[in-house]
Amino acid sequence: MSLDPNKYATVVIPAAYTPRWLQICVASYAKFKNERNFNILVMNNSPDHPMIDAISQTDLIHHVDHIAITPYAQDRGHGLSLDYAIELVNTPFFFASESDVRPLRDGWLDWFASFMKDNEVAMAGWYWSMGDNVADGRKYISPGGALYNTHILKLLKKECQANKSRVICFGPNHSRRHDIEGIYHELLDRGSFGPFTDCRGFHHLYPINDQWKNDWWWHEPGSWCYFRAKSQWECIHVPGAMVYHEGPHVANYTYFGEKDNPWMHHHWAGTVSHNFDKHEVGTPWEIECIEWWLKREYRIWEEVVPEDIRRVSIEKGLVRDYDSEYAYAMSRVKR
Repeated sequence: MSLDPNKYATVVIPAAYTPRWLQICVASYAKFKNERNFNILVMNNSPDHPMIDAISQTDLIHHVDHIAITPYAQDRGHGLSLDYAIELVNTPFFFASESDVRPLRDGWLDWFASFMKDNEVAMAGWYWSMGDNVADGRKYISPGGALYNTHILKLLKKECQANKSRVICFGPNHSRRHDIEGIYHELLDRGSFGPFTDCRGFHHLYPINDQWKNDWWWHEPGSWCYFRAKSQWECIHVPGAMVYHEGPHVANYTYFGEKDNPWMHHHWAGTVSHNFDKHEVGTPWEIECIEWWLKREYRIWEEVVPEDIRRVSIEKGLVRDYDSEYAYAMSRVKR
Protein backbone atom coordinates (compact mmCIF):
# COMPACT_ATOMS: atom_id res chain seq x y z
CA MET A 1 0.00 0.00 0.00
CA SER A 2 1.38 3.42 -0.91
CA LEU A 3 0.35 7.01 -1.54
CA ASP A 4 0.62 8.30 -5.11
CA PRO A 5 2.28 11.77 -5.20
CA ASN A 6 0.85 12.40 -8.67
CA LYS A 7 -2.71 12.64 -7.41
CA TYR A 8 -4.33 15.97 -6.59
CA ALA A 9 -5.05 15.34 -2.92
CA THR A 10 -4.86 12.84 -0.07
CA VAL A 11 -7.96 12.29 2.05
CA VAL A 12 -6.76 11.74 5.63
CA ILE A 13 -9.22 9.87 7.87
CA PRO A 14 -8.36 9.71 11.59
CA ALA A 15 -10.47 6.94 13.13
CA ALA A 16 -10.83 5.32 16.54
CA TYR A 17 -13.25 2.66 17.89
CA THR A 18 -15.71 3.18 15.02
CA PRO A 19 -15.78 0.22 12.57
CA ARG A 20 -19.16 1.07 11.05
CA TRP A 21 -18.45 4.79 10.68
CA LEU A 22 -15.12 3.93 9.05
CA GLN A 23 -16.90 1.63 6.59
CA ILE A 24 -19.45 4.37 5.87
CA CYS A 25 -16.68 6.90 5.32
CA VAL A 26 -14.51 4.79 3.00
CA ALA A 27 -17.51 3.46 1.03
CA SER A 28 -18.70 7.04 0.48
CA TYR A 29 -15.34 8.32 -0.75
CA ALA A 30 -15.09 5.30 -3.05
CA LYS A 31 -18.55 5.82 -4.53
CA PHE A 32 -18.44 9.36 -5.87
CA LYS A 33 -16.37 10.54 -8.84
CA ASN A 34 -14.36 13.71 -9.40
CA GLU A 35 -12.25 15.18 -12.17
CA ARG A 36 -9.45 15.36 -9.62
CA ASN A 37 -8.15 12.10 -8.15
CA PHE A 38 -7.08 11.40 -4.59
CA ASN A 39 -5.48 8.92 -2.21
CA ILE A 40 -7.21 7.62 0.91
CA LEU A 41 -5.03 7.47 4.04
CA VAL A 42 -6.58 5.96 7.18
CA MET A 43 -4.96 6.92 10.48
CA ASN A 44 -5.66 4.16 13.02
CA ASN A 45 -5.92 5.83 16.42
CA SER A 46 -7.16 2.73 18.24
CA PRO A 47 -4.79 -0.17 17.45
CA ASP A 48 -5.92 -1.71 20.75
CA HIS A 49 -9.35 -2.18 19.14
CA PRO A 50 -10.20 -4.36 16.09
CA MET A 51 -11.79 -1.40 14.28
CA ILE A 52 -9.38 -1.48 11.35
CA ASP A 53 -10.43 -5.08 10.53
CA ALA A 54 -13.71 -3.64 9.25
CA ILE A 55 -11.65 -2.27 6.37
CA SER A 56 -8.72 -4.68 6.07
CA GLN A 57 -10.87 -7.83 6.12
CA THR A 58 -13.46 -6.62 3.61
CA ASP A 59 -13.37 -5.47 0.00
CA LEU A 60 -13.24 -1.86 1.20
CA ILE A 61 -9.48 -2.34 1.56
CA HIS A 62 -9.20 -2.01 -2.23
CA HIS A 63 -10.20 1.65 -1.95
CA VAL A 64 -7.62 2.52 0.73
CA ASP A 65 -4.12 3.49 -0.38
CA HIS A 66 -2.40 3.37 3.01
CA ILE A 67 -3.13 2.66 6.67
CA ALA A 68 -0.89 4.16 9.36
CA ILE A 69 -0.89 4.05 13.15
CA THR A 70 -0.39 7.36 14.86
CA PRO A 71 2.78 6.83 16.95
CA TYR A 72 3.03 7.18 20.73
CA ALA A 73 0.11 5.25 22.19
CA GLN A 74 -0.65 7.73 24.97
CA ASP A 75 -0.88 10.66 22.55
CA ARG A 76 -3.23 9.43 19.86
CA GLY A 77 -5.96 11.84 18.94
CA HIS A 78 -7.52 13.66 16.03
CA GLY A 79 -5.10 16.59 15.92
CA LEU A 80 -1.94 14.56 16.44
CA SER A 81 -2.90 12.04 13.77
CA LEU A 82 -3.38 14.87 11.27
CA ASP A 83 -0.02 16.33 12.31
CA TYR A 84 1.68 12.98 11.79
CA ALA A 85 -0.04 12.58 8.42
CA ILE A 86 1.59 15.80 7.21
CA GLU A 87 4.86 13.85 7.02
CA LEU A 88 3.20 11.10 4.96
CA VAL A 89 1.20 13.20 2.50
CA ASN A 90 3.06 14.03 -0.71
CA THR A 91 0.21 15.35 -2.86
CA PRO A 92 -0.33 19.09 -3.43
CA PHE A 93 -3.44 19.09 -1.25
CA PHE A 94 -4.41 17.50 2.04
CA PHE A 95 -8.10 16.86 2.79
CA ALA A 96 -8.73 16.49 6.53
CA SER A 97 -11.65 14.17 7.13
CA GLU A 98 -13.07 12.20 10.05
CA SER A 99 -14.68 8.78 10.16
CA ASP A 100 -18.13 10.39 10.32
CA VAL A 101 -17.55 12.68 7.33
CA ARG A 102 -18.97 11.48 4.01
CA PRO A 103 -19.36 12.99 0.53
CA LEU A 104 -22.84 12.84 -0.90
CA ARG A 105 -22.45 13.32 -4.67
CA ASP A 106 -20.06 13.41 -7.58
CA GLY A 107 -17.75 16.41 -7.78
CA TRP A 108 -17.36 17.02 -4.04
CA LEU A 109 -13.54 17.38 -4.29
CA ASP A 110 -13.80 19.52 -7.41
CA TRP A 111 -16.11 21.84 -5.44
CA PHE A 112 -13.55 22.23 -2.64
CA ALA A 113 -10.78 22.66 -5.22
CA SER A 114 -12.69 25.53 -6.86
CA PHE A 115 -11.87 27.67 -3.81
CA MET A 116 -8.10 27.03 -4.05
CA LYS A 117 -7.50 29.70 -6.66
CA ASP A 118 -3.72 29.88 -6.20
CA ASN A 119 -0.88 28.79 -3.90
CA GLU A 120 -1.66 31.62 -1.44
CA VAL A 121 -4.86 29.93 -0.26
CA ALA A 122 -3.99 27.94 2.85
CA MET A 123 -7.32 26.19 3.36
CA ALA A 124 -10.98 26.02 2.40
CA GLY A 125 -13.52 24.62 4.81
CA TRP A 126 -16.55 25.19 7.00
CA TYR A 127 -16.36 28.13 9.39
CA TRP A 128 -17.20 26.68 12.81
CA SER A 129 -19.41 28.85 15.02
CA MET A 130 -21.55 28.29 18.11
CA GLY A 131 -24.44 30.13 16.44
CA ASP A 132 -25.39 32.44 13.58
CA ASN A 133 -25.38 35.60 15.68
CA VAL A 134 -22.84 34.66 18.34
CA ALA A 135 -19.55 36.53 18.26
CA ASP A 136 -17.92 33.93 20.45
CA GLY A 137 -14.37 33.83 19.11
CA ARG A 138 -14.72 30.11 18.46
CA LYS A 139 -15.06 30.67 14.73
CA TYR A 140 -12.40 28.82 12.80
CA ILE A 141 -12.17 26.35 9.93
CA SER A 142 -12.80 22.87 11.31
CA PRO A 143 -10.52 20.04 10.11
CA GLY A 144 -13.57 17.78 9.99
CA GLY A 145 -13.92 18.26 6.21
CA ALA A 146 -11.46 20.88 4.89
CA LEU A 147 -8.96 21.14 2.04
CA TYR A 148 -5.44 22.37 2.93
CA ASN A 149 -2.39 23.38 0.91
CA THR A 150 0.10 20.65 1.86
CA HIS A 151 3.14 22.90 1.32
CA ILE A 152 1.79 25.42 3.83
CA LEU A 153 1.00 22.68 6.35
CA LYS A 154 4.62 21.48 6.12
CA LEU A 155 5.89 25.03 6.70
CA LEU A 156 3.62 25.42 9.73
CA LYS A 157 4.72 22.09 11.17
CA LYS A 158 8.37 23.18 11.01
CA GLU A 159 7.40 26.42 12.72
CA CYS A 160 5.63 24.55 15.52
CA GLN A 161 8.61 22.26 16.07
CA ALA A 162 11.02 25.22 16.21
CA ASN A 163 8.93 26.94 18.90
CA LYS A 164 10.11 25.67 22.32
CA SER A 165 7.89 27.88 24.46
CA ARG A 166 6.10 26.07 27.29
CA VAL A 167 3.57 28.83 28.04
CA ILE A 168 0.12 29.42 26.57
CA CYS A 169 -1.12 33.02 26.63
CA PHE A 170 -4.90 33.27 26.57
CA GLY A 171 -7.89 35.33 27.72
CA PRO A 172 -8.54 39.05 27.11
CA ASN A 173 -5.64 40.43 25.07
CA HIS A 174 -3.82 37.16 25.84
CA SER A 175 -3.17 38.47 29.35
CA ARG A 176 -3.60 35.11 31.09
CA ARG A 177 -0.91 32.41 31.33
CA HIS A 178 -1.09 28.63 31.32
CA ASP A 179 1.90 26.30 31.52
CA ILE A 180 1.96 23.32 29.18
CA GLU A 181 1.83 20.39 31.54
CA GLY A 182 2.32 16.63 31.54
CA ILE A 183 2.18 14.91 28.20
CA TYR A 184 2.46 18.21 26.33
CA HIS A 185 5.99 18.63 27.64
CA GLU A 186 6.89 15.28 26.12
CA LEU A 187 5.18 16.11 22.85
CA LEU A 188 7.11 19.36 22.66
CA ASP A 189 10.42 17.68 23.51
CA ARG A 190 9.85 15.02 20.84
CA GLY A 191 8.80 17.52 18.22
CA SER A 192 5.40 15.85 17.88
CA PHE A 193 3.50 19.11 17.86
CA GLY A 194 2.13 20.31 14.55
CA PRO A 195 -0.38 22.91 13.33
CA PHE A 196 -3.45 20.79 14.14
CA THR A 197 -2.39 20.21 17.76
CA ASP A 198 -0.49 23.33 18.71
CA CYS A 199 -2.25 25.60 21.16
CA ARG A 200 0.21 28.43 21.75
CA GLY A 201 -0.87 31.84 20.58
CA PHE A 202 -4.28 31.22 19.00
CA HIS A 203 -7.35 33.35 19.64
CA HIS A 204 -9.21 32.42 22.82
CA LEU A 205 -12.15 30.16 22.04
CA TYR A 206 -14.75 31.28 24.58
CA PRO A 207 -14.55 35.05 25.27
CA ILE A 208 -18.35 35.40 25.60
CA ASN A 209 -18.59 33.19 28.68
CA ASP A 210 -17.82 35.07 31.90
CA GLN A 211 -16.62 31.91 33.66
CA TRP A 212 -14.28 30.91 30.85
CA LYS A 213 -13.24 34.42 29.82
CA ASN A 214 -10.52 34.78 32.44
CA ASP A 215 -10.00 31.41 34.04
CA TRP A 216 -10.61 28.74 31.44
CA TRP A 217 -8.39 27.74 28.56
CA TRP A 218 -9.66 25.38 25.86
CA HIS A 219 -8.28 24.07 22.58
CA GLU A 220 -9.87 22.50 19.51
CA PRO A 221 -7.85 20.66 16.81
CA GLY A 222 -7.09 23.01 13.95
CA SER A 223 -7.61 26.27 15.88
CA TRP A 224 -3.95 27.28 15.85
CA CYS A 225 -3.61 26.20 12.21
CA TYR A 226 -6.43 28.51 11.14
CA PHE A 227 -5.48 31.58 13.17
CA ARG A 228 -1.79 31.29 12.26
CA ALA A 229 -2.50 30.72 8.56
CA LYS A 230 -4.92 33.64 8.23
CA SER A 231 -2.17 36.03 9.40
CA GLN A 232 -0.25 35.27 6.19
CA TRP A 233 -2.44 33.46 3.68
CA GLU A 234 -6.03 33.45 2.52
CA CYS A 235 -8.39 31.09 4.39
CA ILE A 236 -11.69 30.58 2.59
CA HIS A 237 -14.94 29.79 4.36
CA VAL A 238 -17.14 27.50 2.26
CA PRO A 239 -20.94 27.61 2.57
CA GLY A 240 -22.50 25.33 5.17
CA ALA A 241 -24.23 25.19 8.53
CA MET A 242 -24.93 22.98 11.52
CA VAL A 243 -28.24 21.12 11.83
CA TYR A 244 -29.31 20.08 15.32
CA HIS A 245 -31.51 17.20 16.49
CA GLU A 246 -34.11 17.81 19.17
CA GLY A 247 -34.48 15.28 21.97
CA PRO A 248 -31.68 14.77 22.77
CA HIS A 249 -30.43 18.19 21.69
CA VAL A 250 -27.29 17.20 19.84
CA ALA A 251 -25.50 18.17 16.64
CA ASN A 252 -26.94 16.01 13.88
CA TYR A 253 -24.70 17.04 11.00
CA THR A 254 -22.98 19.91 9.23
CA TYR A 255 -23.78 20.29 5.56
CA PHE A 256 -21.26 21.69 3.08
CA GLY A 257 -22.74 23.73 0.23
CA GLU A 258 -26.50 24.18 0.07
CA LYS A 259 -28.73 22.40 2.56
CA ASP A 260 -31.09 21.00 -0.10
CA ASN A 261 -28.26 19.66 -2.28
CA PRO A 262 -25.10 19.41 -0.15
CA TRP A 263 -21.72 18.13 -1.26
CA MET A 264 -20.87 16.55 2.07
CA HIS A 265 -22.12 15.86 5.60
CA HIS A 266 -20.14 15.76 8.82
CA HIS A 267 -22.31 13.78 11.21
CA TRP A 268 -20.47 14.58 14.47
CA ALA A 269 -20.05 12.30 17.49
CA GLY A 270 -18.46 9.50 15.46
CA THR A 271 -15.94 8.77 18.20
CA VAL A 272 -17.59 10.28 21.27
CA SER A 273 -20.63 8.11 20.54
CA HIS A 274 -18.33 5.12 21.13
CA ASN A 275 -16.83 6.28 24.41
CA PHE A 276 -18.30 3.10 25.88
CA ASP A 277 -15.59 1.22 23.94
CA LYS A 278 -12.92 3.21 25.79
CA HIS A 279 -14.29 3.54 29.31
CA GLU A 280 -17.43 3.42 31.36
CA VAL A 281 -19.81 6.25 30.47
CA GLY A 282 -21.20 8.34 33.30
CA THR A 283 -22.08 11.72 31.81
CA PRO A 284 -25.90 12.09 31.73
CA TRP A 285 -25.79 13.82 28.34
CA GLU A 286 -23.80 10.97 26.80
CA ILE A 287 -26.05 8.30 28.30
CA GLU A 288 -29.12 10.10 26.95
CA CYS A 289 -27.59 10.20 23.45
CA ILE A 290 -26.37 6.60 23.11
CA GLU A 291 -29.56 5.10 21.70
CA TRP A 292 -30.06 7.94 19.23
CA TRP A 293 -26.40 7.86 18.15
CA LEU A 294 -26.45 4.12 17.50
CA LYS A 295 -29.79 4.14 15.63
CA ARG A 296 -28.51 6.92 13.37
CA GLU A 297 -25.23 5.07 12.81
CA TYR A 298 -26.93 1.80 11.86
CA ARG A 299 -29.42 3.56 9.57
CA ILE A 300 -26.65 5.32 7.64
CA TRP A 301 -24.54 2.14 7.57
CA GLU A 302 -27.39 0.23 5.94
CA GLU A 303 -27.97 3.05 3.44
CA VAL A 304 -24.33 3.50 2.40
CA VAL A 305 -22.29 0.30 2.82
CA PRO A 306 -22.95 -2.39 0.18
CA GLU A 307 -25.05 -5.29 1.43
CA ASP A 308 -22.38 -7.94 0.80
CA ILE A 309 -19.85 -6.04 2.90
CA ARG A 310 -22.38 -5.59 5.69
CA ARG A 311 -23.20 -9.31 5.62
CA VAL A 312 -19.54 -10.36 5.73
CA SER A 313 -18.88 -7.87 8.53
CA ILE A 314 -21.59 -9.38 10.70
CA GLU A 315 -20.59 -12.97 9.85
CA LYS A 316 -16.93 -12.34 10.70
CA GLY A 317 -17.78 -10.41 13.86
CA LEU A 318 -16.15 -7.25 12.53
CA VAL A 319 -19.18 -5.29 13.71
CA ARG A 320 -22.01 -6.11 16.11
CA ASP A 321 -25.66 -6.17 15.15
CA TYR A 322 -27.68 -3.30 16.63
CA ASP A 323 -29.18 -5.19 19.57
CA SER A 324 -25.78 -6.56 20.64
CA GLU A 325 -24.12 -3.16 20.28
CA TYR A 326 -26.80 -1.38 22.28
CA ALA A 327 -26.70 -4.04 25.03
CA TYR A 328 -22.90 -3.74 25.21
CA ALA A 329 -23.07 0.06 25.31
CA MET A 330 -25.57 0.03 28.16
CA SER A 331 -23.44 -2.48 30.07
CA ARG A 332 -20.72 0.17 30.10
CA VAL A 333 -22.94 2.83 31.69
CA LYS A 334 -22.10 3.78 35.26
CA ARG A 335 -25.10 3.12 37.47
